Amino acid sequence: MGIFRRGWQARCGAVHGTCEAGTGAGTAAQSCNLYVRHAGETRLLAVLSGADYPDWRQELEGHLARVSANGEWLVFSSQRSLTGYDNRDARSGEPDQEVYLYHAGTGSLACVSCDPSGARPVGAHLAAHFSPVNEAAKWPTEASVAATVPGWTGGEKEGAMYQPRYLSDTGRVFFDSNDALVSQDVNSNWDVYEYEPASTPPGGEGEGSESSSCGPGAASASVAFKGEHPFTNDQHVQGTEPAGCVGLISSGSSPEESAFMDASETGSEVFFMTAAKLSPADVDSAYDVYDAHACTTRSPCITPVESPPACVTADACRAAPTSQPEVFGAPASATFSGPGNLTPPPPPANGKTAAQIRAERLAIALKLCRKKHNRHNRATCERAARKKYAAVKARAKRASRKAHR
Repeated sequence: MGIFRRGWQARCGAVHGTCEAGTGAGTAAQSCNLYVRHAGETRLLAVLSGADYPDWRQELEGHLARVSANGEWLVFSSQRSLTGYDNRDARSGEPDQEVYLYHAGTGSLACVSCDPSGARPVGAHLAAHFSPVNEAAKWPTEASVAATVPGWTGGEKEGAMYQPRYLSDTGRVFFDSNDALVSQDVNSNWDVYEYEPASTPPGGEGEGSESSSCGPGAASASVAFKGEHPFTNDQHVQGTEPAGCVGLISSGSSPEESAFMDASETGSEVFFMTAAKLSPADVDSAYDVYDAHACTTRSPCITPVESPPACVTADACRAAPTSQPEVFGAPASATFSGPGNLTPPPPPANGKTAAQIRAERLAIALKLCRKKHNRHNRATCERAARKKYAAVKARAKRASRKAHR
């Protein structure tokens, strides 16, 4: 297993470092040598910038670097171009902090947060006010950061208690990026990403060896494949960056930033905070904690149950009828044979028959006719009223008399 350390002394051809000790932020002009010691041999891993001080600060709170439990992997941040990637910010031109992964078994170094397309990064100066990413990373406000990993959490009396597990024994790395590393990331804001080596190294433990499916065929709107390629970095050191996959964990479309919180020991469970509505049960726009689960044969993903649409009519809101158990036989209504229900006569309008209505209208019409003073006009009016409102039988009788004449 490797022991990683920083130092100023020149070893293995390294230039004497000038980085400052303690917690104070160094400058980009300063340098600090990062070494790995294994089996009694010490060799230079990289020459970092003095501005990378969160990697080696004495206090654990805000300390970013992490070594995997098996001692095979190291993750740290640097504003130096350690794998030949042009990390000058596309807007400001100043170098952005990126996240690097070192594997002690192969001696390979990969920039896990560098844009797979080779485009220059789009970083940000993390604000001093509350920010899910800044609270987890503890970067100073003057740092230009394209990607970051969480530092140790603070406790009482400025102590540090815990660092989230963003690195697993199989080389999985979870980080936050302000840069759009895949096409699905369209919100121009901080999102949660995962980096996975193209092949799990021999002896890898946990579910990483089973679920590792990184390869050229894994490229999609949410996953980008980075093939193996040689490089020459800004320190004129040559090497070969291994292949790996960069995948989006958060939605990539939330207008608010998302932030990594923690992961399980194997990296198969990822917990992150986001304001996006990623579940039908999430009905507000507040920040919520989500769990992203890696689907494997031993632990398959469960298909989420969607909520039924809201009913809009009385029939739709009624519960479905329950079927009768067969032990009771068919219901009586299902075996009945007969004429069926009788059709009831239509109810009279206002509770009155047609004859009663005609009689009332005839009485009103005759009353109006009596108000006429001329006898002839009054008699004519009464004959017209009786003719109009006479009973059906009476009208039929008069029509019969006319037919016999």
